[in-house]
Amino acid sequence: MRAQAVVNAAAVRDRPALLARLRATLGARSVHVTADLAAVPAAARAVLAAGPDVVFVGGGDGTFVRVLAALDEAAAGRPLPALVPLPWGTGNGLARSVGVEATTVTGLDRTLARAAGGARRPWPLLAVLGLRAPFAGFGVDAAIVADQARVRARLPTWLPARGALAYAVSVPLRSLPAFAVGRRAIVEAVALAPATILDRDGAAGAGFTPGDRVWRGRLTLAACSTVRAFGFGLAMFPHADGRADRFVLRIGDPGLGEIVTRAADAFAGRYFSPRVTDVAATAIALAVDRPQPFEVAGEPVGAHDRVEVRLAPPMLLAV
Repeated sequence: MRAQAVVNAAAVRDRPALLARLRATLGARSVHVTADLAAVPAAARAVLAAGPDVVFVGGGDGTFVRVLAALDEAAAGRPLPALVPLPWGTGNGLARSVGVEATTVTGLDRTLARAAGGARRPWPLLAVLGLRAPFAGFGVDAAIVADQARVRARLPTWLPARGALAYAVSVPLRSLPAFAVGRRAIVEAVALAPATILDRDGAAGAGFTPGDRVWRGRLTLAACSTVRAFGFGLAMFPHADGRADRFVLRIGDPGLGEIVTRAADAFAGRYFSPRVTDVAATAIALAVDRPQPFEVAGEPVGAHDRVEVRLAPPMLLAV
């Protein structure tokens, strides 16, 4: 296996044994540890110059998306090597959804062995705001991500598990109170290509043609995904199963009480509700009546009032 790796330095600050094993297996020169986003493009160019057939990306979903974007730019249209997300970040929805285990040395060894064994699978992605990503959207999750980023920026950089601590502080003290008492935006989803409602078993139901309104109401969740899980294993998209012909839009207004009481079902991937709609789509426009936080792969990307989400060319995973 000709392999390279790009690793977020913050993700391995508390994982020295994992970084050491990765370097021992791939070779120290093949592991590029990036201190910040500004270092990612140079690392991507160095990775592709080495001619690997597999690239490991150590960090969370946000790290993976930024590295993928840098690889796409450096490749300039050429096919990319197969990729492996190593779940070393705060949110690891992609790695969890595709079954990567690498949070222990033993798990990392198994992941490295599987990648060397040659298994490859194309996996669809979203095209959103100039990025390819596994999930993105408006709603409570995006507000939580934005609040977490604000709190994290105020925490000392030397704190261990800084990202998780920021979530622990921001969710109960900022995000949920704001959701409970604030005036929520109105969101509308419009089909830009044929789309279909999915029932709780994943079977196709009523269809939409381009220009049809898919859903309109108060904003709790309006997110698209090609993977089952957000960060922390929250399996909010049980029908996002990596099919090459669609992504899943989950949109609705379940309310705070339902969010809290059904949390266990959501983590288990069995949360369905009359107040939540699942749609299989290839192109959707999401519009809100005033700018709202939007997140791409667990990273805040500012406030927007309209975003188009389309099915992107797939990536190749070595999982």
